[in-house]
Amino acid sequence: MNKQIIVDHGKRLTRTALLENGKLVEVIIDDEREESLVGNIYAGLVKSILPSQFAFIDVGLEKNAFIYLSDNREAGLYENGKLTIKMGQTLLVQVLKDPAGTKGAYVTSRLSFAGRYMVVTKVLADSVASIGISKKIEEADERARLKSVFKNLDSGVEIIVRTNAENVEEDTLLHEYKILFDNFDKLKEWQNILPPALLHKESVGLRKAVLDLLCEGVGEIIVNTGEAYEQVNECISDVSGECKTIELYGGEIPIFDMYAIERQLEKATNKRVWLKSGGFLVIERTEACIVIDVNSGKFSGRKNHEETMMQVNLEAADAIAEQLRLRNLSGIIIIDFIDLKDPHNTKLLIDRLAAETKKDRLSVNVVGMTELGLMQLTRKKIRKPLE
Repeated sequence: MNKQIIVDHGKRLTRTALLENGKLVEVIIDDEREESLVGNIYAGLVKSILPSQFAFIDVGLEKNAFIYLSDNREAGLYENGKLTIKMGQTLLVQVLKDPAGTKGAYVTSRLSFAGRYMVVTKVLADSVASIGISKKIEEADERARLKSVFKNLDSGVEIIVRTNAENVEEDTLLHEYKILFDNFDKLKEWQNILPPALLHKESVGLRKAVLDLLCEGVGEIIVNTGEAYEQVNECISDVSGECKTIELYGGEIPIFDMYAIERQLEKATNKRVWLKSGGFLVIERTEACIVIDVNSGKFSGRKNHEETMMQVNLEAADAIAEQLRLRNLSGIIIIDFIDLKDPHNTKLLIDRLAAETKKDRLSVNVVGMTELGLMQLTRKKIRKPLE
């Protein structure tokens, strides 16, 4: 399968698209006016404390950030069960959620650095190192291999191995681990900085988008500006040459038009999605959830009604998995498939949807059917929906 990453880098918007055999699979759109603070690390100053509830930290933003004191996973806040954090103390914190409304940023003292293959977290110095493997990596032998790669972890470190690490060579994994772990040493210079101060700015925009979409089999990245070329070249140099080529596009036709992405994006915001059989989906986003209705449409199919409806439903399951990823739909998703009488067919449909959603780089949980015959699933929220 031919996979490409196409980058349309503009003054305000940067759009990064993943194509598979020319078909748009996923797109990440970054607006520089809405830059997130998530992942940033600050040397903050403790301004006020509500025991067993919150501490408010001045990190140099308009509103003070807050940290949950009741979370026993937080590092360095308690000693022998007693709260040790004090007013005026300098505390290293990392943003978990951006400020919203009247609330400041939600922060943690458990500092993490995320790479393409893993997330490395520094916990208490004397705690035993631990490793977790993505649930999407199901092969027992591969899970065992990945655990053995990190058998000699530094103490006080926690690693979550991401799905991208599956079947990746040991040297490549250890190379990224060293890069991420060394970041903790760089933070030591905070001791000479008066709070509040920004110590680490999380990768955002084009760099993060490319690393997120740089999946196995991507053969080339094509960008439309010299600035984007330099950024992409720099960011992939740390992942052991996973991509074969980076190409600077110089054509007169806009790059997203050249690769037929613009047209595909327009279709991706339509309410109706047609299936090959003549059936169609209706996708609606409400305040509470995403609702998807499956219709047989023009398809009459076989004489056997159950077989006909099963075929439409299977096509719909494939299309729904694609649309969730392309439109970046998240939260609770309710699907009204065409009713099936045979329980065996219903199970096959659930299994098909589960298999197709495993291709998604984000976590999708297929819960199953309700008593009313509605399929329910959830998808992790990372960014705003494409719409």
